[in-house]
Amino acid sequence: MCFSRPLLLWIGTCCFFSAACVNLKEVGEFAHTSKTSLAKLQEIEYGFAQACRDRCRMDAMEVFRIERSEECACESYQEADSVLLRIQLTIQGYFDGLEQLSGNHLTRYNLSGPKKLMQEGVFGEWRIAEQETQAYGHLAELIAMASTDGFRRKDLRRFIEEANTPLIALLDQLELILLGNLQTTLENRKSRLYGFYQRLTFSENLSDLETGLATKLYYEELDEIHKVEKQIDATTQALRKITEAHQVLFDQRKRLTRKDFKANIKLYQSDISDLIAAFNQIN
Repeated sequence: MCFSRPLLLWIGTCCFFSAACVNLKEVGEFAHTSKTSLAKLQEIEYGFAQACRDRCRMDAMEVFRIERSEECACESYQEADSVLLRIQLTIQGYFDGLEQLSGNHLTRYNLSGPKKLMQEGVFGEWRIAEQETQAYGHLAELIAMASTDGFRRKDLRRFIEEANTPLIALLDQLELILLGNLQTTLENRKSRLYGFYQRLTFSENLSDLETGLATKLYYEELDEIHKVEKQIDATTQALRKITEAHQVLFDQRKRLTRKDFKANIKLYQSDISDLIAAFNQIN
């Protein structure tokens, strides 16, 4: 069977765009999975404000002080939780745009960008530096521009190019906050709980039953801390995978239709999905 040259050209063109659609579908699936993973941050059952309240309670427990109401100066720690949430939602906003652009559906994307600017300063026990505020501002501007300037699939490469540096800076900052700050807070809490319950159970004023109950309370609190530590571990692993995958996306942004790129980004997407499942299984 023979085909005319125009027909062969038309078939080849269709095949090319079909392959492109498949590969861009892989980009969309990666973006969607990344959004889902980032949303797990809100399910971590601990935060900076809670850590502040726990310290206050620990101070009271160590001297057996009971008051009618707690008076803890935790405002800066509440702001730390708020800043963490803003960073998370901004990154999610980028991946939402990436998902919509890869499907050529940016008309569904109506985010006008974060309403509140990121300011330098100390929040709780961690500091937002100029580098992070600039990264946040750049990514927020890109999100707003994409949603208002009629970005389409043809603008996908530009979207990825402009986002990569600030996105990775913010992902690195999230990991630092979780491991360098929140995890350290949990380690301090474990240490104080151990000292308190050790001293309590060594007291000669407690009966065997009371000592047993104190021991039970200690291990129950330890279980809760271990649960949060596992949630942090699964989340930070996912953040690293998202960072690595987006760097691959950036490096291969001019070759999104290649089969090797499709296989690579699909592997990252699968790894992130596994970490989401691992997070969900923590109880």
